[in-house]
Amino acid sequence: ENEKREANVLEDEEDEMDEAEKKRDTQLEMNRPLYVVGRAMFETSGIPAGWAANCVQWTDELWLPSDFNRQTFKASGVPDGMMHVMPQPIDLRLFDPAATPSLS
Repeated sequence: ENEKREANVLEDEEDEMDEAEKKRDTQLEMNRPLYVVGRAMFETSGIPAGWAANCVQWTDELWLPSDFNRQTFKASGVPDGMMHVMPQPIDLRLFDPAATPSLS
């Protein structure tokens, strides 16, 4: 039975590799990048029609600046597994509250 399980695991891994190779070959034929990371920010409770389908079709990952954005895209149909929250970076040398006078 262990041999049968090992054979199934190997077949599953081969199937996944075949699918990955097919995807790579298709992308190369279409002159598309092998891996696409999208980045979006939409500060409303919904995204325009068609965006979710385009995210799925054209990107491998979608980077969003906040959990609010992730929830918005998820509610519109973008799969949760392809989204990652990547907050906006801050250059602390440029935006140093201690070195910047108050506006008031």
